[in-house]
Amino acid sequence: MVCPAQFRGKRVQKGKPKITVIGDSFTRGMAGELAHNLGNTFEVIGHVMTGAGMKTITETAEQEISTLTKKDIVVVWGATNDIARNETNNALVYITEFAK
Repeated sequence: MVCPAQFRGKRVQKGKPKITVIGDSFTRGMAGELAHNLGNTFEVIGHVMTGAGMKTITETAEQEISTLTKKDIVVVWGATNDIARNETNNALVYITEFAK
């Protein structure tokens, strides 16, 4: 089956909106908490990357958002490891570029 051009590379929304939580070790358990608190309103997925800096987190988020629709939500959570490495300014650059 051939996908129409406007849908190529996009996830076709069938059902619940998706919330994706992507971040460092501080995000551990957050997807579960969201799923518990929101009930079955959303599909909730978590990507925990222990020890990851904001560069890795935003690169992963970039890949993930290419599959989302306008009804979906992505939560990018990190910079703790960048701050510990005295690289706060780099983390700010990565998150700013991701937001753009």
